[in-house]
Amino acid sequence: KEAEPFIRRAIIAGTDSRPYKYNQVMFDKFYLTLNLIRQTCFLEAELEARITIDETIQAFGTESNHTLSAMTILSEVLLAQGRLIDAEKLCQVAVQSFKKSDMPSTSTKFTHSINTLGNILVAKGDYSSAMKQYDIFISMKDSNRYTYDKYYSKNQNVMLSLIMTGRTTEAMEMIESAYQNSEN
Repeated sequence: KEAEPFIRRAIIAGTDSRPYKYNQVMFDKFYLTLNLIRQTCFLEAELEARITIDETIQAFGTESNHTLSAMTILSEVLLAQGRLIDAEKLCQVAVQSFKKSDMPSTSTKFTHSINTLGNILVAKGDYSSAMKQYDIFISMKDSNRYTYDKYYSKNQNVMLSLIMTGRTTEAMEMIESAYQNSEN
């Protein structure tokens, strides 16, 4: 809650600066939306996310990675609100659009969308479909360890999905590793 006024000031400062730095303002708006979710201010978070989508569409078009990221953030708001069907539809569009674009599958924006879709599917109880999303991160174990750890090896939703899909050996290895790392 304490961060919200500072994020709002950063957005104003970024908007007023010249040359206008839209990337920074957009990321500040994403942080504001995520902060509002953490505060359970869901209506305000949804409003901020929708405004950000409108602004990115005006600035970059409907297929830009900025717009797709803004759609992913809105799907996180919808997930937090429990609107799982709407969240899934929106996030599916973002993931499919990222796949069609030139964006590398290891990019931060694309991997964030994949993880968000997985989280939505877990919330729906569709663990098999969630694992299809999360399994994308396995190929990144050697090439992009940060992404692998963030979205796979340290992800509690992955551990749950592994158990629920019968992949208990993998789940137990991950749980044991997470437990050992937590004690260090």
